[in-house]
Amino acid sequence: MYLIRKLPTLLAGLVFALLFGEVFVRVMAPQPLLPRNVTGSTWGIRQNVPGARYRQLTEDVDVGFRINSQGLRADRDYPMTPPAGTCRIAITGDSFIAGYESEAADTIAGRLDAAMAKRGYRTETLNFGVSGFGNAEELVQFEKRILPFRPTVLVQGFHVTDFEDNRRSGLFALTPDGRLERRGRSYLPGVEISDRLMAIAPYAWLDAHSQLFAAVRQAATDSAKKLIATIRSGNFRKTRTNADKGDANSAAAPLVKDALTSALLRRTYDDAKSNGVGWVLLEIPERQPGGKLGAPLDNVFIDTEMQSHVVSPIDIFRASPGVDMYRPHGHGHFTEEGNRVSTELIADAIVRTEGARLGRCAAADAQ
Repeated sequence: MYLIRKLPTLLAGLVFALLFGEVFVRVMAPQPLLPRNVTGSTWGIRQNVPGARYRQLTEDVDVGFRINSQGLRADRDYPMTPPAGTCRIAITGDSFIAGYESEAADTIAGRLDAAMAKRGYRTETLNFGVSGFGNAEELVQFEKRILPFRPTVLVQGFHVTDFEDNRRSGLFALTPDGRLERRGRSYLPGVEISDRLMAIAPYAWLDAHSQLFAAVRQAATDSAKKLIATIRSGNFRKTRTNADKGDANSAAAPLVKDALTSALLRRTYDDAKSNGVGWVLLEIPERQPGGKLGAPLDNVFIDTEMQSHVVSPIDIFRASPGVDMYRPHGHGHFTEEGNRVSTELIADAIVRTEGARLGRCAAADAQ
């Protein structure tokens, strides 16, 4: 009876504490509101929640996200066959490719068709980016999800967090003789719990609007990532890294060549080639303390054949010290200029390396 009589007081205290915590966080340590809206898929890896509509709000931006019914960042669905006379470009990667903290038109995927048109080609770019993706998930996604859309070229983003993501996923491992083999049937960390929670309206509201909730969720996500990595670390050849701090602001910096990641990229390249699909790899420079930029692909084995398909904006970024290429707040994703520079480099690489595949989509006045 005593507890029942005190229940209103306890509830009032809880509400006050939460409100105080929300105000304190907003004033003393503002948190970016970057809902992820990621769920599972029938092919055993994560995908964007089909049909999701949400906003991302930071000190820098207020942008809208629209996910089509196929799980792509787009405002319409796509037929499995590209339009006649048009080359389809599939682009995949993590939140940099999905275009976090940017409107759809300002992302790499949103800019690429115009960049290709300037070079005389009709293209249609499909954005398969998913926050938190690593190369292991991207390989499965390419084989199971992207190929049915009949792409002419695959563009793959590479971020420093991919090293740890690849080990943590447990999808692939290296055999003692160095061969890449499939190990895990799926990688859906926390997806079932997240789906159930997001079905609860108050929880979904907090996910989209509460900075206190965002801070707690990020801390829980980081802890879960470290736990999964620890549990699965015995399945792989170890590569020394610093702590992974998230999708875009990670301080992870592999100190030696990463054999697993190298094998995953090589397999993706080989799979694309065997299916008649071109391949371009975009290196996403790593932001480091003091305004420095790191080149994560320095820690990957890239042979001569693959090297001509790799592009990086790092030299341009370094030569532009007065230009913001990354959002100064939030999670530090590309600004419009960072996306623009990357897009131009990708378009040049596609034309340079995949010109033979682009013949059927050359504009009449470019022939």
